[in-house]
Amino acid sequence: MEIIELQVENVKRINALTIKPTEAVVEITGKNEQGKSSTLDSILFALGGKGKIGDMPLRKGKDKGEVLIVLGDNGIPKYRVSRTFTKAGKSTLKVESADGATFKSPQSLIDSFKEDVAFNPEDFANADETTQRRMLFSVSEVNLDTEKLKSLSGVTATGDDPLAIIQNTYRVVYNNRTLAGHSLKNAKSLVESSPEVKKIAPVSSAELLKERKEIEERIWEVAEQKEHLVDLRNSEAEGKEEATALRQKIEALEKELGENEANQVPLAEKVKAQEKKIAAYPKYSLAEIDEKINNADAVNQQARDYETRQAKVAELAKQQKAWDAYTEKLMGIKDYEQEVIASAKFPIPKLGFDESGVTLEGIPLNQRGESKKILLGMTILSALNPKLRIILIRAGNDFDSETKTKIFAWARQNNFQVWIERVADKKEGVCFYIEDGAVSS
Repeated sequence: MEIIELQVENVKRINALTIKPTEAVVEITGKNEQGKSSTLDSILFALGGKGKIGDMPLRKGKDKGEVLIVLGDNGIPKYRVSRTFTKAGKSTLKVESADGATFKSPQSLIDSFKEDVAFNPEDFANADETTQRRMLFSVSEVNLDTEKLKSLSGVTATGDDPLAIIQNTYRVVYNNRTLAGHSLKNAKSLVESSPEVKKIAPVSSAELLKERKEIEERIWEVAEQKEHLVDLRNSEAEGKEEATALRQKIEALEKELGENEANQVPLAEKVKAQEKKIAAYPKYSLAEIDEKINNADAVNQQARDYETRQAKVAELAKQQKAWDAYTEKLMGIKDYEQEVIASAKFPIPKLGFDESGVTLEGIPLNQRGESKKILLGMTILSALNPKLRIILIRAGNDFDSETKTKIFAWARQNNFQVWIERVADKKEGVCFYIEDGAVSS
């Protein structure tokens, strides 16, 4: 639909005017402060909603103002839209169909005819990144494999905006990595604050005391055997003394001496056997086991310190692994984002996205000239295919002849009605020349 007729009375600088467009491009011209902008504002006031109405829509000194717009296709009326203003600041919108039917929610009806940046093609360039993405991807062929994104990130993502899905997924993984980073930092701090500890096996004081008791018993056993050896040696010495005495009495006691010597043989054998038995015992000492017992607490503390530090080192490795995994996911998401953008089929060649937002020919859109922005916005609006096919352009004086020719051709080819505001000292060509708030004849 387009505007078949526009009537404005007492709105901003407009006194009263009626415009019935006959061309795809409607040029509103005139000198400064005559009502050109007020004419386009009136269209916006009637169709754009209360949010588009300024503080003083009513013409100064007037009690009531009104904008009436007849919408239709190919000259056939479909809706009459009127918005009235009162001196008290009240604004009332009314929409009637061609057969006289009214609507309870007139603004909702009008909003269903247009997009968020309807009327002004520059609004696309000036919109926030979210709105730009939503509009651009709604008119572009974008292939987003959510399962691939899930395999890269471990996150189940939902939504309608492919780039927003990727960025939200990235944000979730980034936040997870941030949490992992805190844990990694804490784990690293714990490891760095713990001195290096040599690995050592813990000991049991009870087992050491048991071992000491066993050694002590063996020492006592050896001591007893040594005492027995002393006894045997003493017995041997006593026997020899007796032998000497007997030899002195050999003549008299030869028989007794013989018996005594006979007795010495088994005693010598017993002495040798005892010596051999004692030699077989290890050289027991309590010094070594006492040292182990005395050092048991220190050894066990070292063993505990080692295990504690190893646990911290293991936790550090675990957190580092988590951090690295999230970093790898983030890189994968970023790479996939570029893959999705690179494969997207946008309505305009060389249109794309980077970290700064929308780009045109590799240059951020906000750095392009007004004519480029307007032509891009018009193409986006055309691709969105709104029912209300009206565009308002206020920067008419920024266009060179080539751009103006492109706009005229585009409006005819895409069945849009383009209203252009332009400063002019006099009426030239097909236009509506505004002078003192009215259309000059």
